[in-house]
Amino acid sequence: EKLFQETPYDEDDEEADNIYEAIDERMSGRNTNKRKQEQEEEVDTARTKIGSQFRELKEKLADVTEDEWLNIPDVGDYSLKHKQQRRE
Repeated sequence: EKLFQETPYDEDDEEADNIYEAIDERMSGRNTNKRKQEQEEEVDTARTKIGSQFRELKEKLADVTEDEWLNIPDVGDYSLKHKQQRRE
């Protein structure tokens, strides 16, 4: 049930509705832009954190000798698909 259903809808009402709709669209756009900017900042800080966590390890890789590098064991394929193919 509408509150003003007995009141006639005139030009002033239509103009007010248009103004409110325009304001809602603009506010929605501002919020969307702000949300996107915040998400981009979060991604940038996450990338920075990950990079700083591994920076020390990357620097230590420079000290690995060729023999040590060649003696690193292979990971191998331990996936279920590979195991099933071997059984066949």
